[in-house]
Amino acid sequence: MGARRFLGCLSLVGALCATSPAFANDEKPKEKPAGDPGALAAEAEGARAAGMFEKCIEKDKAAIEIEATTERRVHLAGCADKANKVLLALDQLRPVLEDALEKKNAEVADLVSKRVEQLLKRLGSITIDPPPGAEDLWVEVDGTAVTDFNKALAIDPGTHRIHAKGNLGGRPGEFDEVKEVGAGERVTIGVVLTAKDA
Repeated sequence: MGARRFLGCLSLVGALCATSPAFANDEKPKEKPAGDPGALAAEAEGARAAGMFEKCIEKDKAAIEIEATTERRVHLAGCADKANKVLLALDQLRPVLEDALEKKNAEVADLVSKRVEQLLKRLGSITIDPPPGAEDLWVEVDGTAVTDFNKALAIDPGTHRIHAKGNLGGRPGEFDEVKEVGAGERVTIGVVLTAKDA
């Protein structure tokens, strides 16, 4: 039963991160950056202790690009969680859980799986309700196109921007909304196209 739960967590995290707007423009570097990963990790810890979670994330990411370790991924996940970047935290814990399962380390797998479950409860979601009869409808959440209006989009807690454009009754229209989504909150955005000024 425990193995099924762990595998369920892995597949869910993988699916959420693959479709999230948070990772849509996250390009991987072509070459490993230069630097001392130990020094970068120490800077990340200093930033975490000072409550500078964005800097902590930046330094941990740089250290992981040079040399990924379980400790660095867990550290980055902790800073990402504090910065309300829940999807990033989940993305970092996925390889930790995979490694624990591969090495049959039940204790680590159980701890990480419980942490993943806590993070999953903090994720928000946005569902787009398109206007009936709209044609050529294009909707973006935080700059990423929404391709399936029947599916909720997993998002981090925080402020999100929704933009849409399309034709309604043969006339072009647009829609813009900024929505604050709380931890664990599920929201539906009803898109209402407003005719563009001539």
